[in-house]
Amino acid sequence: MVRCSCGTDNMEKKYCTNCGTQLLYDCEKCKKPIDITEKFCGTCGTKNPHYNAEAYNTHPR
Repeated sequence: MVRCSCGTDNMEKKYCTNCGTQLLYDCEKCKKPIDITEKFCGTCGTKNPHYNAEAYNTHPR
């Protein structure tokens, strides 16, 4: 689950169902999907340039 910066929880969606923010990107190195809440790619370890710790939260409060 990815919680968008607008507060909407999204399950396996490329874009937020409430505001349209892109939530999934292809890793710049290995091209595997990585969501914007992940600091590094889980496949190759490349830093995710779209990661923003202050704006995105993966766990509901």
